[in-house]
Amino acid sequence: MSRICHIEIDERGLARPTPEIEQERRVAIFDLLEENSFALPVREGREVPPGPYRLGLAIREGRLVFDIGSEAGEKVGEFHLSLGPFRQVVKDYFQICESYFEAVKRLPPEPDRGDRHGPARHPQRGCAGPAGTAGGQGRGGYRYRPPPVHPDLRPALGLILGQAFPTSVLFCCDHNAVRSPMAEGLMKKMYGQRAYVQSAGVKNDMEVDGFSISVCKELGIELSRHRSRSFEEMQEWGDDLSQFDLIVALSPASQRTALELTRYYHLDVEYWPILDPTGLGESREAKLAAYRQARDQIRDRMLARFGPPTEETT
Repeated sequence: MSRICHIEIDERGLARPTPEIEQERRVAIFDLLEENSFALPVREGREVPPGPYRLGLAIREGRLVFDIGSEAGEKVGEFHLSLGPFRQVVKDYFQICESYFEAVKRLPPEPDRGDRHGPARHPQRGCAGPAGTAGGQGRGGYRYRPPPVHPDLRPALGLILGQAFPTSVLFCCDHNAVRSPMAEGLMKKMYGQRAYVQSAGVKNDMEVDGFSISVCKELGIELSRHRSRSFEEMQEWGDDLSQFDLIVALSPASQRTALELTRYYHLDVEYWPILDPTGLGESREAKLAAYRQARDQIRDRMLARFGPPTEETT
């Protein structure tokens, strides 16, 4: 039985990790490299290169990728694992870790040990705590610890915890004709291929609005080929709601529908109160101004939610 001698995480496409998550990664990798065993399966009678092996971890197109290489750096194999079954587990663990880190920050300082007990011991293994200091061994040391995770899974979990950006997003509004098409176009323009993006409406009784097409064209976004569809039609066409990490509702009616349709799914539904520009303004310029306001509200919410764009809009 061979072993893994090196672990590297591909940061491309990932949000910048917090200091706490970065520390969790370092400790997890240290623990795994300290003691592990690893063997590649034999397939089709092909000879398996002897170890030890180098392991690369990455997230690509919503999958966790294990890139296996020899100690000399030659590629040996690659395995892909869907993140779908782990979404709720990761979400719950992330929330528990957040509570743990906040609790650690609020712990009272350690009392002065004094000379009677001698100087404080150097932290074992050279691993610092979330704030950069050694973890406490006192009463608070165990009270607020995050739940244990199998050591072989912790580096991959540390990678997933850093992935704040959802891999699939659905925007929805009343008719999929004004706000949600603009949101879909903006998301694809601003964040490129980082996520699978779609849109839908509670009903499909309108074509995409001409003013939405005009104000998005000002940013280089083409909506004229958009075809409106309802939640029901979306699922008939093969886009199941359970495949999305995040649903963003842009109207109260679409929020209610999304919550009802996903009550048995482990995914997030967010409500963004975006202005409905239809019916506002008398002149063409006044109408365009209202649609620009709705467009810019969506863009501002995206920047606040997802961070700086990977593709700049003008």
